[in-house]
Amino acid sequence: MTGSNDSWKQVIATFDTDIALYLEQLKVYSDGYQFNATFWTTSENFTVSRQVWIAAAGSISHEITKFSLVHTKNPSVEEAQSICKRLHTPCKQLLSAAKTALFCGIGPSLATNILQTSIRILHSLRDLTLALQNEEIRRIPELTGRIWESCKSAQDIPTSNLISFQRNTLQTLTMLGDSIKELNECLQQTFYTPFDSVELDDDFDFDTTVSPEDRPVVLLGVRILEMFGNILKGGALALTKVSAALNSEADGDNSELIAWTSLLDRQYTRCSNTVIDVSAALYPPVEADELYGNMQHFAAQVDNLFTTFSSQPDISDSTLRIWQKKRAKFQSEFEEFRAQVSAMQ
Repeated sequence: MTGSNDSWKQVIATFDTDIALYLEQLKVYSDGYQFNATFWTTSENFTVSRQVWIAAAGSISHEITKFSLVHTKNPSVEEAQSICKRLHTPCKQLLSAAKTALFCGIGPSLATNILQTSIRILHSLRDLTLALQNEEIRRIPELTGRIWESCKSAQDIPTSNLISFQRNTLQTLTMLGDSIKELNECLQQTFYTPFDSVELDDDFDFDTTVSPEDRPVVLLGVRILEMFGNILKGGALALTKVSAALNSEADGDNSELIAWTSLLDRQYTRCSNTVIDVSAALYPPVEADELYGNMQHFAAQVDNLFTTFSSQPDISDSTLRIWQKKRAKFQSEFEEFRAQVSAMQ
């Protein structure tokens, strides 16, 4: 690949600078905006923007093969300029379509999907341009394939806020279920004994057994997570009922109810992050201070979730009483958990 004329590298460096600027624009939206849904199942503006965005990702995938081949053969400046121009066009279209789609009334999880996929595509592209400039030939096929996969994933972006929220809910419940399963497997293992240390001399052999001292806390922690799962399922059921109401009253003024779904959508995303932290803190060996800190954050998150459930527009008195009862029961169980963790410190 090395040749007497490396001027093509300057061309690709300029192209890379443009892609870096596109990424900065997307990250501004990712870090500084709070998106709220204004439609539930259909929006012509979003449908069109989504199609343009997917087409742009497809064009990047199509052009990237030739882009990689050309730049692994020490191209002329003219060749480099031509192929960079061809790839630059769909990258610019991807950015433009993403920015348009973000302001077509999409909710938080759908906005996150579009932003993360767009950022992943452009990040992968920058990884490739850097490898080409450094003449890391062996990495080119892998990095090109990574771009193909990122572009292909654009086709899986939900077509509506309804579908996006449903996926977000399912992912949160699945993550929680997996965490509970892993913790239960740890609890089922034999207690740690001094004889086990012989088998744990290998630095890469991790002890996943729960000690007798930690066992009561982990058991109660799993119980709390199971209760939390039932709460999340109750929220999913509430969403199903809300969705049915929105579909049956599609021509009415549902703006307040749709806005509420964005609050709940955002809460489920935060719950996913909280589940990861609490589950990791319960995984042996248990560090009491770390668990206590995560537990405090978890309690605040669950409280916010109950507040969101109770703030549903036009909520019935009977449904409100159900949430109040669940809230009181959870808080009672959680106080016992808090006391046990405090005793470990």
